[in-house]
Amino acid sequence: MADINLDLKGRTIILGITGSIAAYKAADITSRLTEAGAQVYPVMTAEACQFMQPLTLQVLSRNPVASDLWKEGEGWQPGHIELADRADLFLVAPATAHCLALFALGLAPDLLSSIHLATPAPVMLAPAMNGKMLAHAATQENIRTLRSRGYHFIEPQSGMLACGYEGAGKLAAVETIVQSVRDFFANA
Repeated sequence: MADINLDLKGRTIILGITGSIAAYKAADITSRLTEAGAQVYPVMTAEACQFMQPLTLQVLSRNPVASDLWKEGEGWQPGHIELADRADLFLVAPATAHCLALFALGLAPDLLSSIHLATPAPVMLAPAMNGKMLAHAATQENIRTLRSRGYHFIEPQSGMLACGYEGAGKLAAVETIVQSVRDFFANA
């Protein structure tokens, strides 16, 4: 029998998924964090739901997937304040330019950004977007703002992007994201 490393046992991670083609990688991130013992609560933006179905993340996390601020009182979805309070880490992978802007400005028009404003947990962001969007002065200013607030960043890779361009902006490898979470808790 293989020795299973449960180094994240007892940790609660809110996994935010935003509207990037890289949203499909959230399934692998969810699976690996859950296998490491973490309680993963996926929170998807409406745009992320265009790229993948919440059911996939629900099965992999063994937890409900929240996606609509206005339906959180229906059935099993936990309230966004309760979820925000429960988090040991607020991880967003992928984090789009739109997400970074909302967080930097403190706006909360949806469930994910509302949880962001309510959580006292540390925030870790894994950006993924077109390289021109990443390089734009507004995006770079938002990243500087978030870094100045102590947010942790998992740097995007360079490579072929979904838009057909090659360059920076590709979501970090799943292994890198999971290891960054492990390192965060190991050093906490």
